[in-house]
Amino acid sequence: VGVDLTVVLRVRGDGNRFKFVMRDDEDWNGVAWTQSFDTAAGEWTTVRLPLAGFVPTRFARTDRLARPFRADRCTALQFALSKFEYDA
Repeated sequence: VGVDLTVVLRVRGDGNRFKFVMRDDEDWNGVAWTQSFDTAAGEWTTVRLPLAGFVPTRFARTDRLARPFRADRCTALQFALSKFEYDA
């Protein structure tokens, strides 16, 4: 798996901002790679999230010491309503 990996989502929006979260181990308190995206109410849209744009976080705080995401070991995918951005 190369660094050109892009997650492509087809979503119907509700006007809110969401985060798409990926994990590469089973430690729920570990690093979560996260990227935010906006939606438009009632509209279908294709969202493209390049791997290079994911932010390594722990409990919504940027983890600047995190190792790179291991796409070949992805263990979880998650959507979350984005009430705030990182480090808030």
